[in-house]
Amino acid sequence: MKQQVGLDFEFYVQAMFEDREIPVFETPTTNDYGADLVLYRHGKVAVIQCKYHSAPIGIHAVQEVVGAIKHYRADGGIVISNQVFTRQAVVLAQSNHVLLIDGNMLQGIMNSVSDELLFIDEFLKELRRDHSVQQMTQPVPQIICRRRWMKKPMRVKLRQIKHLGP
Repeated sequence: MKQQVGLDFEFYVQAMFEDREIPVFETPTTNDYGADLVLYRHGKVAVIQCKYHSAPIGIHAVQEVVGAIKHYRADGGIVISNQVFTRQAVVLAQSNHVLLIDGNMLQGIMNSVSDELLFIDEFLKELRRDHSVQQMTQPVPQIICRRRWMKKPMRVKLRQIKHLGP
């Protein structure tokens, strides 16, 4: 049951972005390398980790996202939770291009009449690319999505969005 609640929370977060016309894509349910969703906006890629727990979210969630940033070659990461974050999680997030959205912020987003998530846009615009296309020697990981309309391999979508070419 606990695992199902976590998946429901992931779908809730995904719907929040899709309702605001921000493209997000699911990663596999297992072996997701620390990312539940991948977000594309303003030419940037951010991995998202969704955490639904009864206690404050610790450093492990941020560590997962930091690993996912490297694996998916993302520009940054976002951890979204129904809870607050520990001080250690906040410190690690600040030094690793990770945005933390706690339960209070999430509730504010859902109650907002605005369709825009301006603070996420600002976060993405502040990210810098630590790698260039020329430095990418490994193939872009494929993301297998559970939705019918997402059957196309994610590698192709990444190329289209980032204009990486064939």
